[in-house]
Amino acid sequence: MRDYDKAIESYLEGLSVIGSGTVKRVGYLYTNMAECQARKGDLEDAEASLEKASEILDHSEDKYAIACMLYVRGLLEDAQDRTNTGLEYLKKADKRMNELGVPYDLGVIRLELVRLYLKSGDREKAVEMASKAIESLEKAGAKDLVEEIRELIK
Repeated sequence: MRDYDKAIESYLEGLSVIGSGTVKRVGYLYTNMAECQARKGDLEDAEASLEKASEILDHSEDKYAIACMLYVRGLLEDAQDRTNTGLEYLKKADKRMNELGVPYDLGVIRLELVRLYLKSGDREKAVEMASKAIESLEKAGAKDLVEEIRELIK
């Protein structure tokens, strides 16, 4: 199991060290912290962190940051029982990350799409996306996540 409390603590420490000097890094920290908070179930904190990230990064031309925020928004929507809305955000994140060609992050987004397609009862799309996710994650050498996907679609 991942230690989200420790990760959040590290992000908070990073925020105190960075300050506001490097704005983009602060936005990344808030995005990452929002993901951990969402996965822990701290949805109000996750929403607040993602809002801070959005205030910083929305007007940037950082396509990677925008894709990451869309990904976290998708996680948050699903955590609030809005799976269809979560799927829409994850599809947008997938499209942007695919354009950037970052195989690990693309695979992680696609893994979440697999989960949400299964949750929404669309096994056909889940299997189709699982194939794409596995391809991305194999390129990135993420064998553990490849196995996780295979277990999901058994």
